[in-house]
Amino acid sequence: MLHAVQLRLWMIIESATSFRIFPLLVAGIALLLTVSMSIPFSSILILAVLLRRNRWKEIVVLSSIASATGGLVLYTVFHYLGWPYLIEAYPDLVQSKAWIDATRWVAAYGTWALLVVAASPLPQTPALIFTAVSSLSPVGVFTALLMGKFVKYGAYAWLAVTFPNWFEQFFPTRDPSRATDSASTRNTLMRTR
Repeated sequence: MLHAVQLRLWMIIESATSFRIFPLLVAGIALLLTVSMSIPFSSILILAVLLRRNRWKEIVVLSSIASATGGLVLYTVFHYLGWPYLIEAYPDLVQSKAWIDATRWVAAYGTWALLVVAASPLPQTPALIFTAVSSLSPVGVFTALLMGKFVKYGAYAWLAVTFPNWFEQFFPTRDPSRATDSASTRNTLMRTR
């Protein structure tokens, strides 16, 4: 199911590359994926950058803002839900290694730990849950998420722009010299999974 959603998002992004609001569309997807906690946004970002290399900086800035906003929404929701609901809704979460690591880091380093988690490939939801329960400043949380996402997305986008051939084996673009169409793109994407 998630793979089908990811393929659908790739097709939407691929069909919207000529629109002027393309970076805003990508940012909207970043916001939705962050709030839904369903699919990591990084693959969507890389595809968007490969499709519109000339607008990679806009894509990174707007996607970082959108993802940080989504993280702040999650922080606020988790803050008002409280421990009892979270433990009831996610009983296995408290036992997971990601939860244990995130709680230890956030307890020791506060928003700095959240910045590191946001900048790394680690899942940020456990860190956000613990951050929300430990009542850190919403402004500090947003700033940490924004800086972390900017570093992470900036690095991914820079790598995609600088070394596109490596990424294009996973995300083929509509470059006329390559003569790929949507059907062959989907087939290639299905094989890489």
